[in-house]
Amino acid sequence: MRPALVRLAVCFALIFAALLLSRGASAHALARGYLVVTETSAGRALVTLRAPGAVEVVASDGCEASRVDAGARSQTVTVLRLTCRASLDGASISLHGLAPGQVVVARVERAASPVDGAVLTAASPRLDLSGAPPLGATVRRYVRLGAEHVASGVDHVLFLMALAWHALRRADGRARAAAKRLFGLATAFTLAHSVTLSATVLGVLRFPSDIAEALIALSLLLVALDEPRQGTSPLLVGAFGLVHGLGFANGLRDAGLPDRATAPALVAFNVGVEVAQAVVLAVVLFALVALGRTTRARTVTDQASRYAVGCAGAYLFLSRAALVLTP
Repeated sequence: MRPALVRLAVCFALIFAALLLSRGASAHALARGYLVVTETSAGRALVTLRAPGAVEVVASDGCEASRVDAGARSQTVTVLRLTCRASLDGASISLHGLAPGQVVVARVERAASPVDGAVLTAASPRLDLSGAPPLGATVRRYVRLGAEHVASGVDHVLFLMALAWHALRRADGRARAAAKRLFGLATAFTLAHSVTLSATVLGVLRFPSDIAEALIALSLLLVALDEPRQGTSPLLVGAFGLVHGLGFANGLRDAGLPDRATAPALVAFNVGVEVAQAVVLAVVLFALVALGRTTRARTVTDQASRYAVGCAGAYLFLSRAALVLTP
């Protein structure tokens, strides 16, 4: 049997096994949840939490959180009524039971204050309800949100891994030449995804999120199938960046942008994305160089990288495409 057919058979065998093990797991099955606090009157708010696992909402002193009714709770959604003795100023809620790596994107909607966004984790589970934070705090939150979105998205990380692998393969294993080429590819990717990210979040571009997620997975498969000796061009990477920008926009759109700090929050989110990308690319390139010190080791690393990106992309594309096609 031809080597190409063997690789294809192995890849689809791995995909089939993953589909069986997942038993219908949905696309983007990440440990990500959403929390929305909507002020209804002075000192009162409606709290809606969607998070996997046993996550509990705990109110600060002077406030009480009670479940609206038994029917309002599903396996992943909890609706509560928050009542504070005075106003929501100075009040807060915390999420207990967040697992390591679990992220909850939160937003606070108050009648007399701009929309506020935050990212809650096991290390930082507290949400302040006082209203719009200082600009510096908003910028820090959205930088962290952008970085969290890249770090928690296996598809984005694998795509960056593919870029590093292509750059090193094109440079024949020379780290400095690979870093230079990778800088060009990363720049094309950044410029492209910034365009679709901004256009989507600001409402200029509208694109179905489920189709965008399927296309992101398809980009993994295509970049893995691209002949490494030819090298992925900046133009092609830019085209893939346009698609990935739609995925970044989904994460930011879920969190929302503060009404009076839309531009700083958008820029901060983009900065967070770029910082996380730079870290991932540096780590992956260093790892690939370290693992590929000999010609044989480099060949094994190339094959392993192609299998990892290609098989993961095919699996994610099939599962996400099924969600798109299912009524």
